[in-house]
Amino acid sequence: MKNILLFAAIILIGLVSSCKKDETPKELTLQERLIGKWKATKVFIGTTDVLIPTATTTTELEVEFKSDKTVALNWTNTILTTTPPTVSKSTLNGVYSWTGDILTLTAINGSDMRTVTGPVVITDTRLEFTPTSGNTNDFISLLEADRL
Repeated sequence: MKNILLFAAIILIGLVSSCKKDETPKELTLQERLIGKWKATKVFIGTTDVLIPTATTTTELEVEFKSDKTVALNWTNTILTTTPPTVSKSTLNGVYSWTGDILTLTAINGSDMRTVTGPVVITDTRLEFTPTSGNTNDFISLLEADRL
């Protein structure tokens, strides 16, 4: 009987000590959360939300932040007054950088550069960027997007 209890105790100790502790997932940095593709739900240029459809056009924006600190703003414009509707796509490339939770985004189109800077809030599924300085009247003054 003592041998059975001793054997059971050894087995129980072996099972308990071999249990692996759950590893705490690594907290992602803002930049790590930012990297990837985002579909814009609101894009204000100055005071106008350019994604609100009109009777004649619709506009969509997909933003891709890359790990090499470059960004691609992929625009799709659809003219609804033609049959079939005319779709045109364009890409505006740029770069981004960080200071704490402040994002600086610069778009480059030939010799024309537009830069905006402001706080960014990023979750696993949502991005909210509210520039507070830079070219907010003729570039981005608000960007809200969902992760693709």
